Amino acid sequence: MIPSKAKNILTNFSLLVGVFVFCFILAEIMIRLFFPSPQSPNIFDEIIGYKYRPNSSVSFFVQGKEIKNKVNSFGFLDEEHSYEKPLEKYRIVFIGDSFTEATNVLRQNTFPKILEKELNEIYENKVETINLGSNGFGTAHEYLTLKEYGLKFSPDLVILLFIENDLENNLVKFGSDINPAFDVVGGELLQIRTPRPLKGSGLRSFISNNLQFPRFLVHQFSKISFFKNIFINQNLISAVKDSPEDAIPFSRRSYSEVFQEDEDILKSWRITKALIKEIAELSKDNHSDFLVVVPDGPPDPDAEASLLREYPELQNIDLDLVRNTILDYFQEEKINYIDLFSAVQNVKESLHYPSEDGGHYNLAGHQLMAKAIFDHIQENNIIK
Repeated sequence: MIPSKAKNILTNFSLLVGVFVFCFILAEIMIRLFFPSPQSPNIFDEIIGYKYRPNSSVSFFVQGKEIKNKVNSFGFLDEEHSYEKPLEKYRIVFIGDSFTEATNVLRQNTFPKILEKELNEIYENKVETINLGSNGFGTAHEYLTLKEYGLKFSPDLVILLFIENDLENNLVKFGSDINPAFDVVGGELLQIRTPRPLKGSGLRSFISNNLQFPRFLVHQFSKISFFKNIFINQNLISAVKDSPEDAIPFSRRSYSEVFQEDEDILKSWRITKALIKEIAELSKDNHSDFLVVVPDGPPDPDAEASLLREYPELQNIDLDLVRNTILDYFQEEKINYIDLFSAVQNVKESLHYPSEDGGHYNLAGHQLMAKAIFDHIQENNIIK
């Protein structure tokens, strides 16, 4: 017979568990109804760090609307492709981050698919575009993605999207252990970290695929630098660390002439340039043309003033500094590129979603990107 005191403790504990379960279920229902959290069915990849679960589907919510796309058997948001290249086919492989992956529009409205359609109207269905972009990728991921996946498709043209936050993504100190990392040692590019799976992968996979409330909590707490950096240090999430509150973030320092001799910035530029050069040489060695596209960022007429209000110690701010530095490098190395910044100066319509929805290209932005690449291909007679 259970003593009355122990029985009361057991009753109270059972009641507490029941209340917790009820509150959890209620919170799950509320989140699904009012704050739907995007599913992220990522799996570990020992070469590139992570990719989507092959043959799954991924939903993202933009301005309250669900955008759902299918994942192919390779783990990328694209239609199915075979490694074996069809006779007479001209293949274009895209590598990049979320701007290339483009989860915020339907697949047929992404710039690679728009470009494919436009080129095939001229070249009689000869062109096939293959999208290997993925959210959160830096240049290190993109190099390894081309090496591990892209070259197996025997591309005729490799197109890399360079985004300004690639600089920060390419520094080992800012990323979690699931991300590959490189350094330049003695003038040579060396991989200094291979990906390690996030902790609790089985539990994370279950939560990611089935429960929205825990995902919502992690997402909200990750907005707080203290918790975000703890999650990254414990290899629980894949993200870029925030700087201490009393320090100017890397992403801000990179736009100031004063900090261009900063050790982190110098190192990031060395790594980034070496990785892009390696991608260019890898493409050339495999008989592929190589092209870099530098998109414009979301418009912010108050950006410089905002930076100075937030960090008064910043001096000699130049919001074009990163873009001009990489363009100068492309010219020095004779790397073909498209600078979309100049292409959008006379465009009055909005090309980006609001910053709260990621600031990525909307349909008009994807159409402009496709047109810029189309014009470059035609003007330079790239497709023979």
